[in-house]
Amino acid sequence: MHNIPESRWAKARPGKIIGPDFHGRILSAGIDHQLIREDGTAEINASYGFRLDDGRSLYIHVEGIRTVPPEKAEDVKQGKPVDPKLFYYVTTPKIEVYDESLAWMTRKIFVCEGTRLPDAVLLTYYSVEQVNDHPALG
Repeated sequence: MHNIPESRWAKARPGKIIGPDFHGRILSAGIDHQLIREDGTAEINASYGFRLDDGRSLYIHVEGIRTVPPEKAEDVKQGKPVDPKLFYYVTTPKIEVYDESLAWMTRKIFVCEGTRLPDAVLLTYYSVEQVNDHPALG
């Protein structure tokens, strides 16, 4: 018999966003949903709005997973500190922008690496660049 996964919902916590040409803050309307599987893996589905310091805005929706070694799963559930290097925390974001100057973000694929700390989550976004250097291209 399988256990029913645990579902967790959380309102977005205050935070900031820093990009190559912008700084801003998370809007309070963001939401984070995690479905915790029996093995402790968290399926992440989260949405956040951001207001940039110059008035522009963007919306990011992410889906991904966060895992931790089984012997640390209970510590994570209880909010105890766990070495961030023990986590696999990767998501794929979809980004909506509302200003043409940010449109470049809608023409790229990104991956996001998360670092879970006891009192914060650090998210680092990476653009996947295409190099077209496959050996078959000669």
